[in-house]
Amino acid sequence: MRKRLLDWCCGVLICLTLVTGSLAQSNSTGFEETFALASDRAKTLAQLIPGSPEFYYFSCLERQHAQDWSAVDQILKTWISRYGADIRVMEIEYRQALLRYNEAPIASTEFLKQKLKPKLNHQRLVNREELDLPSRLDPAFLSLGAWIARAFEDYPKRLRGFTDRGLRTLASAKLSSSLQNKLLRRLRVPDFPNLVNLVVRDLKTKHGPGFGSLRIHNQLTLEQLDACIQLMPSLLQDNDFIVRYATLLRPSMDELAAPESKARSAYLRRLESFAQRLDASQNSFKAHVLFHRLADEARMGHFDKERFLRFLRLPHTSGYVNRKYYRQPTHEGKIVDKNRQFGTIFPAITNTDALVRRYFEHFFKTEESIRPYAAWVSERYLKRTLAETKILAGIGDMERWYSMLDDPTYYEALKERVEIRILEENRQFLSANEAVRIDAEIKNVKMLLVKIYEINAANYYHEKKSLVDASIQIDGL
Repeated sequence: MRKRLLDWCCGVLICLTLVTGSLAQSNSTGFEETFALASDRAKTLAQLIPGSPEFYYFSCLERQHAQDWSAVDQILKTWISRYGADIRVMEIEYRQALLRYNEAPIASTEFLKQKLKPKLNHQRLVNREELDLPSRLDPAFLSLGAWIARAFEDYPKRLRGFTDRGLRTLASAKLSSSLQNKLLRRLRVPDFPNLVNLVVRDLKTKHGPGFGSLRIHNQLTLEQLDACIQLMPSLLQDNDFIVRYATLLRPSMDELAAPESKARSAYLRRLESFAQRLDASQNSFKAHVLFHRLADEARMGHFDKERFLRFLRLPHTSGYVNRKYYRQPTHEGKIVDKNRQFGTIFPAITNTDALVRRYFEHFFKTEESIRPYAAWVSERYLKRTLAETKILAGIGDMERWYSMLDDPTYYEALKERVEIRILEENRQFLSANEAVRIDAEIKNVKMLLVKIYEINAANYYHEKKSLVDASIQIDGL
């Protein structure tokens, strides 16, 4: 390598010498000959003007001929400081490096490499008959396994060697838990082979992330979630998993907005079917679904007693609840949180009193015993509700119901109370030309005044930027 560099530099030096020689010839042709032929070249320097560029140039040549390298370094230093580095300075520097090569080969080589930056990548030309190259590629070199192995060699314990499409080649590979997690973090859509097994194995690792911590968890389809449950039943106790599952059961907003839509009821049936698969640790979700299913059926005039009893059995707080049942030690960790949200279209149940009262009033119109409910509901509440229902409906032995109230003052207040109750069974959607019918239950109302207002819904929306609802101010209209 050094010999090739030296030969290359000699060629460059010859070119520089020819250039500088031609420059010198154009200025003073006679001195070069005098200098070259002189037996004592040091004396010829007296013919030059001291301190001129020519003086420095030939002084350096004279010292190089005398092999006084240190003197040349001093002259160069002074020359460059006064006139800067020109082509003749470069010539002297290159000569200096070449002439000193034997005593300092490394320094000379580094100097020439730094200054000239030569490219020594030429190869010897040979005849094709001399080449002994394979005529075909080795299939093993281009096999999928070879590409995967090279990717991991380039990036150990990482997946940087794989494009997003290339990740599919790892779908069935045996990966470490760390690489498996990195693979799942890269995924953006659930259309990936063996995805369910990858997700479940990742969740089962000792320090695995919880469900919902990776973006791909919330991209899984309902079918994939069911497959996850088959492989890992404990997911039915995971709140984030339950929320994701419930979200996928939701109907579209177009289905819900359609008049007399059955999508809401069908959605509640799907939710209830899912809730029945959960254990008691998910009583909050069960209560959420049952409450809204009961409310939806009540609006249609249906009252399912078995479903109502299932709701009452769930331990929760309310004024009608039997406290002995609620405080049982077996209910620890299973108490219903009525303020929880679960990704459904329904609000938190918050207050259950009105709906429970409505169901009891329906059943007590035909029932006379509180025994079927006494285990979960306060006896005092049951007796009073039964008595009030019978009295208001005018059913049975009034004296018996009065004795259940056991409060003459309360009975008088009940007797004189004025009530107007709009029934929830009323239809919520009507066609444009359909007659409006509103059913209501009234008590002690001798005359009922109904005021009808006509509202331009389009103008209201343009002005208020909201739909017409019950909060509209109608005083003065």
